[in-house]
Amino acid sequence: TASVWSVALSSDAKFAASGAMDGTARVWDIGTGLEVGKFADHTSLVSAVAFTPNGKWVVSGDFGGNVVY
Repeated sequence: TASVWSVALSSDAKFAASGAMDGTARVWDIGTGLEVGKFADHTSLVSAVAFTPNGKWVVSGDFGGNVVY
C-alpha cells in the first residue's frame, strides 16, 4: 500500500522481507509471490529489515528508532 524502502532475502532464498513507508514489514514466499506475514507494529517508515542467521525470525527497524522482531 506504500513504497518499499528495504528488502532482505532469507539465506535459503525461499523468502523475502520488505519494509515500507506505511509502517509495515511483510514476509513474502518467493516461489508463489504470496504474502505469508505482515507486521504492523511500527509507527513510521520501516527503513531496515533482516532475517536472523537461522532464517526463523525477521527483524525490522523504523525511522522512529523502534525495532520489531
